[in-house]
Amino acid sequence: MHLNMSIKTYKEANWRMWCVKGHLCPIDWTERAILDTHQSYFHRMWYNEEASYTAKDGFDEKFAEQIKKFSFIS
Repeated sequence: MHLNMSIKTYKEANWRMWCVKGHLCPIDWTERAILDTHQSYFHRMWYNEEASYTAKDGFDEKFAEQIKKFSFIS
């Protein structure tokens, strides 16, 4: 699957989803849904400073598994 976004943006959107919901963005989500989550969860995390340092466990491993299924723009 190809996404017209950078891997950096995709990872940040998934990081925000992980911090707020405890899982990555579903693999079948549209690019628009991922970008909407990226923006929306920024605001949710802004007011929840604990999210970014309490949710680290497991993210890198899960993200590494999921990233193999995509190609990205640079």
